[in-house]
Amino acid sequence: MATPDEGSDHLDEPGRRDFLKLLGATAALAGCERRAAEHLPPETLVAGKTLRYATSITLGGVGTPLLVTARDGRPVKVDGHPEHPLVRGGSGPIEQAELLRLYDPQRARALKRNGQPTSLRELFDEVSALVKKLSAKDGGRGVRFFTEPSGSPLLGTLKARILEQLPNARFVAWSPLAPQARYDGARLAFGRPLEPLYDLDKARVVASFDHDFLSPLGANLGAARGWANRRTPGPDMARLYAVEPSLTLTGASADHRLRVKGTEVEVVLRGLAAAVARMRPALKPLAANAPKLDATRDKWVTALARDLVAAGREALVTVGDRQPPVVHALAHALTAELGALGHCVQLVSPAHAEPNVGPQPLKALADELASGSVDLLVVTAPNPAYSTYTNIDLAGLMKRSKTLYLGPYEDETAAVSQWFVPQRHALEAWGDARALDGSVLLQQPLVEPLHPDALSEAQLFAAFVGEGERKPLDVLEESWARRQGVDAGDPVQRATFSLAFAGWVQAGAVPNSASPFETPPIDLNAIAAVPPGTPIAGLELALARDAKVHDGRFANCAWLQELPDPITKLVWDNAALISPATAKKLGLDVGVPGEASWSSGAPRVRLTVTGPRGWAGTLEAPVFALPGHADDSITLPLGYGREGAGEQVAHGVGVSAYALRHSQQPWFCAVEVAPVAGRHPLVTTQQHGKMEGRELALETAVAELPGVRERLAHLNGPQPTLLPVLEATPGVYRWGMAIDLNRCTGCSACVTACQAENNIPVVGKDGVHQNREMFWLRVDRYFTGSLDEPESVLSQPVTCQHCENAPCEHVCPVSATTHGDEGVNTVAYHRCIGARHCSNNCPYQVRRFNHLDYQRDLKPIERLASNPHVTVRGQRVMEKCTFCVQRIERARVEAAGRKLADGAVVTACQQACPTQAITFGSLHDARTEVSKKHADPRRYELLHGLGTRPKNAYLVKVRNPNPELA
Repeated sequence: MATPDEGSDHLDEPGRRDFLKLLGATAALAGCERRAAEHLPPETLVAGKTLRYATSITLGGVGTPLLVTARDGRPVKVDGHPEHPLVRGGSGPIEQAELLRLYDPQRARALKRNGQPTSLRELFDEVSALVKKLSAKDGGRGVRFFTEPSGSPLLGTLKARILEQLPNARFVAWSPLAPQARYDGARLAFGRPLEPLYDLDKARVVASFDHDFLSPLGANLGAARGWANRRTPGPDMARLYAVEPSLTLTGASADHRLRVKGTEVEVVLRGLAAAVARMRPALKPLAANAPKLDATRDKWVTALARDLVAAGREALVTVGDRQPPVVHALAHALTAELGALGHCVQLVSPAHAEPNVGPQPLKALADELASGSVDLLVVTAPNPAYSTYTNIDLAGLMKRSKTLYLGPYEDETAAVSQWFVPQRHALEAWGDARALDGSVLLQQPLVEPLHPDALSEAQLFAAFVGEGERKPLDVLEESWARRQGVDAGDPVQRATFSLAFAGWVQAGAVPNSASPFETPPIDLNAIAAVPPGTPIAGLELALARDAKVHDGRFANCAWLQELPDPITKLVWDNAALISPATAKKLGLDVGVPGEASWSSGAPRVRLTVTGPRGWAGTLEAPVFALPGHADDSITLPLGYGREGAGEQVAHGVGVSAYALRHSQQPWFCAVEVAPVAGRHPLVTTQQHGKMEGRELALETAVAELPGVRERLAHLNGPQPTLLPVLEATPGVYRWGMAIDLNRCTGCSACVTACQAENNIPVVGKDGVHQNREMFWLRVDRYFTGSLDEPESVLSQPVTCQHCENAPCEHVCPVSATTHGDEGVNTVAYHRCIGARHCSNNCPYQVRRFNHLDYQRDLKPIERLASNPHVTVRGQRVMEKCTFCVQRIERARVEAAGRKLADGAVVTACQQACPTQAITFGSLHDARTEVSKKHADPRRYELLHGLGTRPKNAYLVKVRNPNPELA
């Protein structure tokens, strides 16, 4: 897809099936002027012209639709596809950071055999000879392909063709974060694995059980938009309950949150099922194993049950992948009985072609490797030697076997493989993938492979059928031609299909490919027959997906390492998270960020877990006290402690929680904690989580909305000033922004989007420790109430406020910072002498001084990620938000003298925001969306009493508490 200017149109949000029907009917979504070519960029490239292409990435075997901006033949920005209902144009930090991963100079370049460089020709010859030999020997009985779960039709076709030549070979799928419990829960409830799709636009009461559905990743992006839409203040405003051990974005957004240990989530949900059964007799079988709850939890569950029943088909119960299958099945039972099945939630076949992706296939593969029955192991799963269970010595078994590994880095798995093949980035490769709803997404390259020896997974599989040297586009198109029944010998059919296929590539998806909705009957008796689990007594360890590096595959991305964790605000590290009360109980001096005890470092502990057959694992980790964390529970994020020689950014950052992960207890287990000597320097970007009575991030209850304008009057309106008042010129654009705290989840997608758009450098852990981080946009996080049991958690994006009475402008000795005629506070980099008076005078603390020349040592390939429309700053100048002035000017050029329509300019942070919490535009016209936000009764100004007259406005967050629990 290519369109002339990002964000230039406000796009409607079509229904799921409407979108896919449109794809087959027209290529108007795309606007591409070229047929998908093997060589990029197109010959018709116009220097400086912005083009946008539809493509996709795959994570955990599930596709995410993207729209990637390219300039001068190279991708420079990644965003979500605005036409796909699963993302609705939103994107998270991981999607944004794919750009930096593409240009990572530490990506593997050389194809190696036994550690020595070799050639693709030698690889293809070796594969051809092996296939011929093993096929004649026993049909490939000793060949195993170890892959990540995938629903890709192309890979499915290639796998089938491989099995035609090696009929006794076997494919084993596994992922450290595979949703096996989700599939098993659906199998228990409905008799077969199914995928739930949540339509939060229709949900009035949502109960989340250890499910962070607001985390900005994949299909969650669309779910977050739906949730934000339903949180519009008013009588139909949705209500959210969360039950979880550690604070998540979903828990932070909840109206009511119950903090419990991970293995106690099932207890609470069984109690809820029993409470609902008292009002809905059809669920009586589920009350058989009802637990006895304490008074607090019983009151909480009873109120929730009444709320769910009252909501009926607008009630939704969701469960996270860490919980056992019976918890998922219980949620299905409640949803079905309340009538929400088919309304708030739809069931479809899993996007994965392999529904069994848990520990069992991996254990079986390990046993085969140990027995010596595997002649060849082909590994395309992401770095399994690092991320596998610690009771399975996969690295040792691979080292003794004939292993061929395809990976993006020379990581831990590459070190134990005989053959290592560098992997192409998704933005360099042709392919396809299935989204969570089953729709097929197409993947097209935006740039020629930066490393010629790199292959995609599809290319490697094609080598096993003798087509490794074919053009990947031809392989992809031919596979779809076969699927469509195109007669290869009929030139008319082939030409017709090629034209249609080009339209699919332009639009980014295959039409009418989404899985049909299913409404199978539910088996309550099967669910009731499952005995309740036993909560862990004493201290519990909960392993968790990391919000930034995921399962570890993104650990070498500096943007993600330096991005503050949305909850803890930690950078360049992971830590054992515990509640303040538990820290005190264990005698750990965790300190408070910003105080003397914190500056000396965090305490370190030794975590010891035991498992079946006397297995034990130990790990030393720093401790971080997190408000709102469940007592007697410790959460440790996965994905850190990397030791691969080829990933220098990730090397030695944090500790590897995989050392404590057993295949029979992958998420929760009993743990013993012992303090160890020394302290660890944890670094956080926010050293205080309380507002101390200041009116910064504000909230109110929905019942109090009628008088909110009057209560906020002291935070709006003119202030006395001795300075000359700058009056807006009629008819001249007056750029401003509004941020709705009621829609903001604090996901930090805006931060990474701003970094990618504006060439903002990373400074490293030491730089952040010295308060030298360079973010132009930060997301503050505040707790209200006690730190053990916060009443609420508030997130507030803060950027330059572009004040009319800007304190920074009055103190600059060289007039480097000035007020533009359209109200934008600008910085002339060539005038700035680094006096830093402006930073010292900024009450919002949003100006960043470039202490060092962070761009000087960038390698040429890294410079390709820079936005050519934004100045790359040198050393010792002041940086800050410019309202994406480059986008304003580009829109002005595109308008060719015509008046800019409302929405013609979309800032990078606004474009990425999954929930549309940010609105940007001109305040000169009362009819613009940003003007309407500024006129909203919930509007207020940050630090209004200083009289700075900011052009950014905030809208108060609104809670919707249940009166029974108030």
